[in-house]
Amino acid sequence: MFDAQASVALIDALKGDVVAGLDFYSSSNHSPFSLRTYVRAFFAYVEGWAYLSKQMVLEEPILHVVAPTAKEQSILRGDRFIPLDDNIKFVFAVTSKCFGSTYKLDASGREWQAFRDSIQIRNRLMHPKKPADLTLSPSEFKAAREAQLWFFRVALEHQNATRAALNAQRPAAPVTPEDGS
Repeated sequence: MFDAQASVALIDALKGDVVAGLDFYSSSNHSPFSLRTYVRAFFAYVEGWAYLSKQMVLEEPILHVVAPTAKEQSILRGDRFIPLDDNIKFVFAVTSKCFGSTYKLDASGREWQAFRDSIQIRNRLMHPKKPADLTLSPSEFKAAREAQLWFFRVALEHQNATRAALNAQRPAAPVTPEDGS
């Protein structure tokens, strides 16, 4: 069963790491280590958010308006690797579909491109081949920050749209004389 409290605690901790990473970057005179820490923390948040969203779809079928297909269930379980940008688009789409939300992730603009660019930065940091792979330019920090702000915004928009869709689908509780109505 999906543990909502543990999920909220994980997301809160990961988001706190992102904020702390950004604070560390600002207070350390923009040290290269602190910048790497911030980028890594941001992508830990993204990966955690995606995982928990998938688990909610898999473990809470009672909330489904539309059940995921067999192929979607396979992807939700992580049976095969898909690149992070495709995974994020998938998670937004399948959770919206399954929970009856009309939310659509806009993957066409500058912020989406900043997110994709930041994935490449993250990949370089996580799989360095040479010392230069650990160095981030000011423009790369700007891309990562833009991606982080965008992702926090769209994740919240998606959450709110999903919550509204689920609330709209719940039958209203019957009013009984015991309710005092």
